[in-house]
Amino acid sequence: MHRNLRKAKQGHATSQKHEQGPGKVEKQKIHPPDFPPPRYFDNLSQKYLTKFMLRELDRRNTEARRSSDQLQQPTRPCTRLTVARWKDTHPPAERWVEECNSKTLKHIRRYAKHGGPDLADLRGVSNTCRLKSNFGRRKRFSDYLHSGRTKPMMHTKGDTPYDANFRQHIADHGIFTVGYKYLDGRPLPKPENFKEILEALAKPRASLNEFSEEDYDKHADIITNVSNEKHVMNSVITCLEGDATENKFISGGVRFRNLSDITDGTLGDGTPDQYHGARPEQLHRTIRQELNKSIIPSTRKDLPITPNFFLEAKGPGGTLGVAILQACYYGALGARGIHNLRCYRSLASTAYDNKAYTITVTYVAETLTIYAIHPIRVDERTELIMTRLCAFALNGGLKIFREAATAYRNAIDWAAQQRNLVIRQVNERLFARRAWSDFSGI
Repeated sequence: MHRNLRKAKQGHATSQKHEQGPGKVEKQKIHPPDFPPPRYFDNLSQKYLTKFMLRELDRRNTEARRSSDQLQQPTRPCTRLTVARWKDTHPPAERWVEECNSKTLKHIRRYAKHGGPDLADLRGVSNTCRLKSNFGRRKRFSDYLHSGRTKPMMHTKGDTPYDANFRQHIADHGIFTVGYKYLDGRPLPKPENFKEILEALAKPRASLNEFSEEDYDKHADIITNVSNEKHVMNSVITCLEGDATENKFISGGVRFRNLSDITDGTLGDGTPDQYHGARPEQLHRTIRQELNKSIIPSTRKDLPITPNFFLEAKGPGGTLGVAILQACYYGALGARGIHNLRCYRSLASTAYDNKAYTITVTYVAETLTIYAIHPIRVDERTELIMTRLCAFALNGGLKIFREAATAYRNAIDWAAQQRNLVIRQVNERLFARRAWSDFSGI
């Protein structure tokens, strides 16, 4: 009985979270992603000395030292008699140095200046270090690092793998961030519908004509004084959205646990701040089942599917580099799903039209930037390209703010139109195929 009551309470709490309106999605508590496995670093075509790379190096060095210590023969307890005998047979280095000539001393100083020799592989060195440490010598951080009592280095909730090695990792697997250039210096190709998208983003919206100078001053003050990412989402982004999110299916802060990895299985689950998708019932159940791992982000059945609009917002402490990598990664997951939908039961070649159907947006340091993600075919491999469409400094005055809000709202509508069109086409294709099968008796 108590178990059923507890389940009922959990179900009630879950339902309350999802009674919020669109665009007001409350973030779930996000646990930090698992630390990248060793093969994530081993498979990089080029490695960068980042925080995560140093942690991996520390982990490997610690494991190597532990393995070395386990292979050593057990030693006798360090009693006073043992220490006295050891000192008799091992005179201190100072005595030997006193007997050296000036030339040898100069050589020793030069050698010691660069750290001296690495004695880790010499027998007895570890035992000697332990012996000396028992007599008042202050332990250094490296002693704790290499001791058997070293705690594993954990990363905090704020840590992410979005660094130079992450950018290299996705590039090795054909996902390119904005500004990337090929080895021969060629820039990334823009989508064939680049100008068409820009025209769609610039279409006037009557709802913004009433946005006055006084309204802008009020929102400009909010933009300047936001304190964290949640504040950005609840104030700045809400103002930019306006009425564009009406009748839209939106979620955010939910880990994409259901999607198959887009590279080699070493990346964590994507967790966009906000994403727009279709209602599950819009897409035929057969298609949802067959393309499950590429179009349904969450294991929960009541959240959007086939997302093709993503937003990544940062508070005052956020960085543009991290936001771009996150937006590119999430956008690539969405673009792959739309591409697989377009390929469903059709010639794969017809799906490579070099057009974009996915939008991803960043908001960092009072600047809104809108990007497109589109797939191309290169040497039998699908590559996903991130292209900057436009950018707006929201503190640049009323005119620029109106332009930013216009582009953002139009981007939401444009992405929804493309998504609904693709879903309608693939549903019709499935129905036509079934009708033909029934007619032909197959």
